[in-house]
Amino acid sequence: MRVLLIQTLALGDLLLDTPLLSAVQEVHPQARITVLAQEAYAEVAGRHPAVERFIPWPGRELAELASQPGPGAPLPGLARLERLERELAPGYEMVINPCFNDPAGALSFLARGRRTRVLGADLSAEGALVMRGDWMAYYQVHLQGPHLNPLHAADILALATGAPAGARRLVFAPTATEKAAGRQMLARLARAGRPKVVALQMGAGKPERSWPWDNWRELARGLLRRGLGVVLTGVAAEAPAADRLVQELGPGVLSAAGATDLGCLAGLLAGCRALVSGDTGTMHVAAAVGLPIVCLSLAGARPRATGPYRPGSLVLEAALDCAPCADPAACSHHHCRRALRPDDVLAALEHLLGEPYRPPEGSRTRVYRSARAADGLLELSPLGTHRDQPALEALRAAWLAVLAGHPAGPPLPGEELRRVAGELAALANQATRRLQELRAALAAGRGSAAAEMARAAAGLGERFGGTALASRELTPLAIYQVAGIGAQDQPDPVNQATGQARVYGQLAAVARRLAGQAASPPG
Repeated sequence: MRVLLIQTLALGDLLLDTPLLSAVQEVHPQARITVLAQEAYAEVAGRHPAVERFIPWPGRELAELASQPGPGAPLPGLARLERLERELAPGYEMVINPCFNDPAGALSFLARGRRTRVLGADLSAEGALVMRGDWMAYYQVHLQGPHLNPLHAADILALATGAPAGARRLVFAPTATEKAAGRQMLARLARAGRPKVVALQMGAGKPERSWPWDNWRELARGLLRRGLGVVLTGVAAEAPAADRLVQELGPGVLSAAGATDLGCLAGLLAGCRALVSGDTGTMHVAAAVGLPIVCLSLAGARPRATGPYRPGSLVLEAALDCAPCADPAACSHHHCRRALRPDDVLAALEHLLGEPYRPPEGSRTRVYRSARAADGLLELSPLGTHRDQPALEALRAAWLAVLAGHPAGPPLPGEELRRVAGELAALANQATRRLQELRAALAAGRGSAAAEMARAAAGLGERFGGTALASRELTPLAIYQVAGIGAQDQPDPVNQATGQARVYGQLAAVARRLAGQAASPPG
């Protein structure tokens, strides 16, 4: 079986895909897996034992070629695309693509043959971007409704392959040579009397997710007062900020920014006690080597879905109604960056290293701990109370019951929410029945009756979506509805009606569980 993973996004995204590669290997031990990703991250694919082949994604090269002036400018880019198409041409039995954008969807379209199963982004026959597969339709919840997604992206993607729920990890291990190089770098701090070292990743790929430099300085000072050493990680562009911190704070702080490749970074982190970082590639490398993490979740970071995939790590989020941010580009105040204070991070680090958690006076921070649930999936639980926690537990149990066959869990809290969920279940049941009738009418060639049934089903679908969107806790059902129905683009209208009926059947089952109703099939 030939499998292709398409991941054209950042380092962290590819690292979060490594558990799904392990899941594919579990379900299909003879699978021959190819990874298409940015060339800079070839090493990540190369270190996964399940990966046989790597195809570099020439996204930057194509963008540069497209920007060239002159009438013949498109030709080199088209030639490069033709070479890429030839590399994909042999066809695959399975294409997995968690990148929901048009170029990635086009790659799935190029790679699939007549019998290819696509999980994730793809193009319909009309060129529309769709998300194929039940769990990949649910994946849209973490992208568009992060407040009420209770599942980690790495687990969602592993479940999408058909693998059972279970404990998995990110895969990117340093070599013995890289570990030795890391120890050598940290020896300078040991000679300064600071053998226990905490790593700080000051920069972030997205500026709005960067914590202010002054906060990093105060955090480093707090660590030095506690007798710990500090090593600063990052890319070359982050080296000036790191060097400035070294100059201010002296020999207890070491900068490795711009001085490590991925493997050496992993080796360096393996020698540390903990990492403090935003939601960055460095954080995911640390999770892969098993390093405890304090993650600063700022702006649009989605801690439940893309936070540290390492049990025992902590996530700090501003205690604001707008966190996580739905539209960081539109935010002008960045209150979340001021709400998280250095003393909040120090308290979390002390707890991570074995002390009882003592929130600082006046803290405006929510703290979560990652842990393995009984089913092996990662879950993020608050240290304290959070208004969304009961709803998250109900949503988690309902989706896993319907999409993964787990036992049903608790209903939504609150009589009004359960009432609305029951209304959604009834609407989804009605839509299911109309679509089943539509399928029968189409199969029998009753065109006029089919048209009326299609209008009725569409009307019920609109009512379902509007009702779900009107409730914050039930918005995930509307997101799943759009993604699931959008992927039912089969040319045969009978099959299309069958697929849509199945989606509404799933939505009815989820809504019934959230309402606390018996999980009987639609009548």
